[in-house]
Amino acid sequence: MGNSVLCTEPLEWKLGGFVFVEKALKDIIPTSEIPNFVPGNNNNRRPFSFPPAAYEGCLAPERFPTALRELALLTAKIREHADEWRIDSEGIIVSGFSAGGHLALSLGVHWDKEWLSGPLGLTPEQIRPNGLILCYPVVTAGEGCHRGSVERLLWGQMLTEEEQMIPERGTEEKEMLRELISLEKQVGSHTPPVFLWHTVTDQTVPVRNALILAEALIKSGVSLELDLYPVGRHGLALATEETADGQESNIEPQCQSWIVLAEKWLEHF
Repeated sequence: MGNSVLCTEPLEWKLGGFVFVEKALKDIIPTSEIPNFVPGNNNNRRPFSFPPAAYEGCLAPERFPTALRELALLTAKIREHADEWRIDSEGIIVSGFSAGGHLALSLGVHWDKEWLSGPLGLTPEQIRPNGLILCYPVVTAGEGCHRGSVERLLWGQMLTEEEQMIPERGTEEKEMLRELISLEKQVGSHTPPVFLWHTVTDQTVPVRNALILAEALIKSGVSLELDLYPVGRHGLALATEETADGQESNIEPQCQSWIVLAEKWLEHF
């Protein structure tokens, strides 16, 4: 049995966003509905995702921690059916791009919290990811944050300039929540090994997000591979024509090696 990479994006590697897997959680997913699943194949080290119909919306989730709870439930479901789906129950890798990277990392730092597993009727070990693949992730709610992602987590929507000035939006509860979603502050020895890549020229999610995360991981003694590329816009996905969506700026040869490096990282995981 091989590692299973659970992507917080549709299998087509489209960039960013939060995903909802409510449909996938209602019943056991027939293996015939799992893309690339080959019964009897012991080499299922491939992206593990669900059909597009299992995803309900992108980039506009309910407030934190709704999407995180759904990801935790899905992780537990995969672990529960590991033998049936011929994957290693201790080789569940969660991957995310941009805001989806924040969701993946959120599970990586919060899986051991009773406030997450308890209301789901699960134990922390059931929802624990074994590793993370983070691609130009949103990390912090502080300096250098991606405003849109943070506001959606805090309020469920982006705020107008007028709404940002409303005093009650700076309540103690929201400050505590902001602390919870500043994930560099939540890293600890419990955080699983991380593969992380970013581009220095990312103008949407500044590379500072990757750097402060790397510093926190190193301080906590967490295994880390960090790959920084000197050029490349935000949202490159594979950085190839396959995921360019017709935009030349989404093709960046210097960044195309990340998927090969991630595969090598998985081999030695």
